This record gives sequence, structure tokens and C-alpha cells, in this order.
Amino acid sequence: MDVVSTRPEGVLSATLEGADGAAADPERKLMAPSQALTGPLIEGDVLDATGGAIAGAALVAQDRANASCQSTAFSGANGHFELGVRCGTSVQLTASAMGYSRAAVQVEAPRGNVRLLLVPGALLAGRVVDEATGHAISDASVTALNVSGAGEPGALDVTALDGSFRLGSLATGEYTVRASAAGYVDAESHVALAVSESRDDLLLKLTRDSALQAMVLVGDSGCGGASVLLEGPSTASALAGPDGAVQLTGLSAGEYEVTVHCDGALLHREHFTAVAGLTVTRRWQLDAGASIRGSVRRANGQPLPGAQLVAQPVRAPGASETADGTAAVCESNAAGDFECSGLLPDEYEVGLIDLGQRRALQRITLGSAALEGIVIQAEPSAMLRVAVRERQGSASLPPLRATQLESGRSFSPEAGADGYVFRDLELGRYDVHFGAEAGKGAEVRLERDGQIVQVELGAPTSASLSGVVVDEHSEPVPDVWVRAHPALEPPGVLGTSASVLTDDHGRFALEAFATGELALSAAGAYGTGELTPVSPGASNLVVRLVGSTAP
Repeated sequence: MDVVSTRPEGVLSATLEGADGAAADPERKLMAPSQALTGPLIEGDVLDATGGAIAGAALVAQDRANASCQSTAFSGANGHFELGVRCGTSVQLTASAMGYSRAAVQVEAPRGNVRLLLVPGALLAGRVVDEATGHAISDASVTALNVSGAGEPGALDVTALDGSFRLGSLATGEYTVRASAAGYVDAESHVALAVSESRDDLLLKLTRDSALQAMVLVGDSGCGGASVLLEGPSTASALAGPDGAVQLTGLSAGEYEVTVHCDGALLHREHFTAVAGLTVTRRWQLDAGASIRGSVRRANGQPLPGAQLVAQPVRAPGASETADGTAAVCESNAAGDFECSGLLPDEYEVGLIDLGQRRALQRITLGSAALEGIVIQAEPSAMLRVAVRERQGSASLPPLRATQLESGRSFSPEAGADGYVFRDLELGRYDVHFGAEAGKGAEVRLERDGQIVQVELGAPTSASLSGVVVDEHSEPVPDVWVRAHPALEPPGVLGTSASVLTDDHGRFALEAFATGELALSAAGAYGTGELTPVSPGASNLVVRLVGSTAP
């Protein structure tokens, strides 16, 4: 039976008194606290698997709402401890002691008679050596990560002069053990450890790494920001500096394919061999290729700055992409002029990019030289500005969309200080609405090129949802993320979800903007669950997790 106790602020006495005022059993003495204890009190005992007391165990109470706020104490000679909680009352209490794996429990303070049982920890030891020579590698980092899903912390050691390492107080489970050292490729091994198992025969062999140093040039100039991708025994990538210099280290020895990309130049591919312990140097002179130059004009003949264009090779139906991938994307300047370069001689379609759709296409044939004088005439378009009124609550608004009623295509706006802006919309009828369902917003007509229409739209209704998350045995589950989102959209869509973490009793309450029926999804360490449809404002909801059972 739990004994809940509290103590006024002040220094905790080293001796507990009985109900009659006499000193209690002297074996109940505690280690002297390092500071005055304040707040609700948690007390209990740290014991081993046989029920014996563990003296000097470190106790840490970490506030669950503020991980940076912690309270600490040590168990006394008889394993007893008393700890004052400095922050909130909901904490994770962790006990650890030399030679034992740690134990953790969630506690609501004040709380008494907390029993923390520690089992002997496992020991893992071994050596790190050079695979080619067999020589010991000192100062290598060795980490053991528990991959059993129990949330246990990892362990770290640095090898001695003889390459030896020692990782103690490990919990039962499966581990990934990784060794890393400067000038070597990381190596890892997978180990399963039982309770109090001791193993000292793990040998981790490291091979010398290779490196690549290169320059990316177009003409006489370095290509700043060029991307370099290596695919082979390992995969690595890097961006070139402003002068076109790029370096990749930590490569495993072997054959690699290199892909080099620089805006305004042809794609470059080659193979190279990485040799253990050596640095390979390269100088890549990329071909600028041919280019297409021209201008972009609005429907009324005025320049259109900032327009995105794509030059895409014309291919027969079913034809595969060429190895060089000669498509190019470019943007018009303030005067509406553009240049798309890095192209091979070919037949191309050139047009504006509009949400993934190419518009105002022109088909041209490009030779080995630049082709100039191309004029791209944009289709008539208009602008739509939307202001949102009567917003209440703290929930995030669902995404705003403009759906063209003739085609069913939906467009997303740019968010600004004064509301939302839909730029360069095709002429036609639109429904402006929140969420996934069209037909519930304001209808707008865009009828002439360059038109600017302003709309004021009321925010959707804010709804509160509350309930509990349970496992397959109807037991409440704490620390589960619960998300509310429109029933027609998945919870991962940006801006569509409101989320909250369940409390110690599995309860949740959240606020979400409702444009129709909602759905609840829950995900935690003990499974996932979903509840749909959910009416805005519903309470006493029950979301059941499917998966493993909470302890």
C-alpha cells in the first residue's frame, strides 16, 4: 500500500521519527541531502533482485513537462531515499547504481513507498584493432546502443593504448556496438546480452578510410554549390564551396560512381576507385552545353519577372530518360528575360511552370550554339487576396485553398502579414475554402488578365475534443500522441492537424478547427489507433491502440 507523505520546506532531518516522537530505527538513516528539500516529497527504497538494500544509488526525478528541471538524491545505507520535487508533480523517477542496470518509473508527487528494483547489469568488453595490421587502435570511441525498444540509454567508452574497452551496467537486450576512430571507417557488431552476463571477447576491426578532393569548374570559374554524389560501398554527398572545391572523407575502399551537377552545365558522371588510406583528387571541367534565351510576357504584353520556366526534351511515348538528364529550369529576371543553359542539342518544349503543370509551351530545336529570341506568352491570369476574420482559439488553421470549379484543380497561397495571396491564377470560377472540401467557402470569379480580387473569409469553427486512449485490454495508456485532422486528409498533411500528449491516466483534450467531420489518430510505444468519423465538440471519446499491451 502506498504511503503518501509531504514535508514542509527546509532541510530534511537525517533521522526519521516515529509517531510517538521517538527516533525510528537507526537503520532508516539517510545520506545527508546536498540542499534544502522543497516541494512535494517522494520517498521509497532501492533494492536488488533479492530484496536487499542498495546504498548510494543515484535518484533523479525529471519533470515530464520540462526535461531540464530535475531533482536528485541518493539512497541511504539501508537503500531508503527521500527526494523533494522542485518543479511539477508529474515526474519520471530513475535509479542507477554501479554494477546495476537502471530502473525508471513514472510517479505523481507526493508519493511514498516507491520500490525500485535494480538487477545486475551486463558487462561487454573487447578490443578495437586495425584490420590490415592487427595493431591496437587507441582513442577509438565505442558505443553500445540498446535496440530492443525498451528505451534504455546507451553506453560509451574510449579505447586504451592496447585498444581495449569496457562497457558496464548494461540492461538486458540487443545492442548495436559501433567503433569509430579518426582515419578509419566505422565498424559495428550486433550483440545480445542476458541479465548480469559478462562478455570480454568482442573484437572490432577497422579499415583505413579513403577521401576525395575535387574542383568543379564551368569554363574558368568554380561552380559554387555544385552537388557531388558518390554511390558504391558507401553513399556520400557534398556541396562545393564558393570556389567549387569539394571534399568527402570517411569513404570505404572500392568502386564508386560519381554524379556531379552544377546549374547551367551538363550533368557529369564517371567512375573512380577509392583506396584505403589514400586521398583521390579530381578536377571536373563541366561542359556549359547549349542555351535557350528569350523573354516572358504577360497576356497584355508586359514583362513577367520571376517566372519559372522549364526546358524539357521531347521524347517519344514510352522512351526512357537519357543518361545525361538534359532538362533545365530557369527564372526570368526583373525585365522578364531568361536563359536556360546546360542543354544538349535536342528538340525541346519550353514553357512556364505552374504548380507542376507546364503552360504556354513552345517547341524548339536546339543546336550546339545558343538559341535566342524565344518569347513565351503567359496565359491570362489574375491575383486573389484573402483576409481571414473572426479567428478564435489557439489551434492552427486548416490549409486555405482555391479550387477551380471548372477543372477541380486546387491551389495553395502564399502567407503574408495581411493575409493570403494566390498569384497568377487562371481565369475562371473558384471556391476559396479551408480544408479539403470545396463548396463550403466563398465563390470568386476571375474574369480578366491582371485583375486583383480581394475576399474576406471567416475562420472555421474551433471545436474541443476530449477522451482517453486505451490498450487492447481497455487499460489507459499515458504518453501517446493524439492528433485530430480532417477525416478526408491524413494526419501528416502540413497544417491540417492539432496534437496533444495523453496524461498519466491516458486522458487527452485538444482544440482543432473543424470544417467537417474529423478523425483522431493515436501513436505511442504500445501501438497505434484511429477513431473516425468524429463530430466536432465530441467528448468521452475512446481511442483503442492496436499492438502490444501497455505494462
